[in-house]
Amino acid sequence: MKLKLHPAAKLFLITLGVYFAIPTVWLFFGASKPIGQLESSPWYKPGSFITLFENIKHLFTSTNSQYTQWFQNSLIYTTTSSLIAVLCCCLAGYGLSIYKFKGRKLLQVIVIFLAMVPSNALVLPIYLTFSKFNLVNTPWSVILPGVVYPLGTFLVYIYLRINLNFEIVDAARMDRCSEFRIFYKIGIHAMVPVLVIIFLFSFVQNWNAYFLPMVMLSETKLYTLPVGLSSSYGGSWLVVATFMSMLPAMLVFLVLQKRIEMNFSFQNQK
Repeated sequence: MKLKLHPAAKLFLITLGVYFAIPTVWLFFGASKPIGQLESSPWYKPGSFITLFENIKHLFTSTNSQYTQWFQNSLIYTTTSSLIAVLCCCLAGYGLSIYKFKGRKLLQVIVIFLAMVPSNALVLPIYLTFSKFNLVNTPWSVILPGVVYPLGTFLVYIYLRINLNFEIVDAARMDRCSEFRIFYKIGIHAMVPVLVIIFLFSFVQNWNAYFLPMVMLSETKLYTLPVGLSSSYGGSWLVVATFMSMLPAMLVFLVLQKRIEMNFSFQNQK
């Protein structure tokens, strides 16, 4: 059964979509113009795909540009952090939802509290802690903080409490299945939709992170894209570089969105 939206709700959603689409369209149009024509031509007038590809090629191959290094750094830092974050959230959320132990309620409250704390508020304590272990100005100073994702743990916990069939878990235990096999065969299978969402949220958050890498990294060769772009580019090249930096997050979203829809539609059919 499909729900029908009120015309006012449709108008609001269309207006909201246009509002968020305009900056992206402007970046695309600006990146597809020859360098130097961004200010002289109207923003709504696009360039050409050939010019866009030439600008991107020059951006990655220019001898005095470190864009390629920053792009690789962001991919490595973000992918590593997001994958480890998914694993940690998977284990922690599963443990909170399945097992009963002393202090469980307190741990749940702590997880919820940490999920509400702004990540930028923790940058200074993280910096002071990492400096004692000589991790500042290393890739790990950016990767490790991104691994901690309390919101993901909370999402896994809530999702399993609602969707996991605990009778199957009890039956598996009666059949003398090990806890690891129950986790691998039943738990992970049930968590796939929410784990995909967690990876998406974590990837976008880590990819766009600016304050933490800016504080942690002092060598230019270790910069992430947001930090590098804020310190080295300007004018038309900044438009091209920003457009390219936006594509990985958009690509991950488009790929995982299809996966999320398939998983949830399958769950609803069951």
